[in-house]
Amino acid sequence: MSECTCPEVDGIEFWCERHRTYKTALLRRKCLERGEYWILWEKGRGPRRSKPMATLPSGPSPHVPPKYKGGPGTELKILLKRLFIRASGGCGCDGMAANMDRWGPAGCREPKHRAEILDQMAKEAKKRGLIFVRPAADAMVEFAIRKAERGSYPGIPL
Repeated sequence: MSECTCPEVDGIEFWCERHRTYKTALLRRKCLERGEYWILWEKGRGPRRSKPMATLPSGPSPHVPPKYKGGPGTELKILLKRLFIRASGGCGCDGMAANMDRWGPAGCREPKHRAEILDQMAKEAKKRGLIFVRPAADAMVEFAIRKAERGSYPGIPL
């Protein structure tokens, strides 16, 4: 056990004031349960440490997370990428993702736009020889919309 004072988190990154770095829930658990990680962070050498502690300014976090620039389309692309489905030349996926980001969560929920999104996904699945299950695709779109509503950052675990 260590003297970790990191706050509990729910699957997102947070700023650890003591160790002056961003940590995830997994790194927090390592800080709590594995003394060697805590000691490394205390010495300024733990995971995700890019600068020695002596070079970091003191006081409140000097780093403000970047503003979220994505939207439902960005989130859907990330989700599909995790399923090894990527945009390919001329497929229209990037254009649809950009439209979804421009429409925002509320626009993507409009029946007209939702049908357009799902029709594009069905068309692309057929071209690629993939099985398309409309309710499952609809659930993925809804998940991406909700993730965008929370203002999550691309790349942060689901």
